[in-house]
Amino acid sequence: LNKKEKYLIPGPLSQIVATNVVSGQIKWKTNMPSVSYGGLASNAGGIIVSVGTSDNLVYVLDQKTGDILWRFEMEAAGSAPPIFFTIDGKEYFSVISTGGLFKDYKEKSATIYTFSVD
Repeated sequence: LNKKEKYLIPGPLSQIVATNVVSGQIKWKTNMPSVSYGGLASNAGGIIVSVGTSDNLVYVLDQKTGDILWRFEMEAAGSAPPIFFTIDGKEYFSVISTGGLFKDYKEKSATIYTFSVD
């Protein structure tokens, strides 16, 4: 391995994969830009929220297709799985952005981001 090369295997460093739990068949795969140390959460409304990649982005994906529907850049990487909640019939999700302790995470923060789900 050349010292300048970071990884033995080129390509995506991580994927979000949906499978049929009965058959085990893969429905879709979505490549992510780096390993994720934050986590995923999904809701009954058909979205998945992914955080924790070193690009500091929140990703919202379609549960049926894996397509990325929306992104938002935070001050630092998400450091825990997102949480969905409802107040007065309106759904929201929150993400904690601290940057974590991992090698590719340069920015640090102490911010909680909250988004409404339309």
